[in-house]
Amino acid sequence: MSLEEVIALQPDLLVFYGGEKDFAIAHLAARHPVLKNYIDSGRTYTLPAELGFCPALVVADVLQQLTDKRKTIVNAE
Repeated sequence: MSLEEVIALQPDLLVFYGGEKDFAIAHLAARHPVLKNYIDSGRTYTLPAELGFCPALVVADVLQQLTDKRKTIVNAE
């Protein structure tokens, strides 16, 4: 899916994978001017790198963080 297609769908939350040290398309996309509103409004979430190689260590925390993020977004609307 292209960045344009994602933005056209106007998702409530954008979930990225890859950190500052990773060369990840998602990280580069986060610098795109169209996504600035998502970033500034807190409507993004970056998955931890650990999820990619040992999800059992972080999956419970990630699910809780995503649940909390959803509550924040829903309450803001």
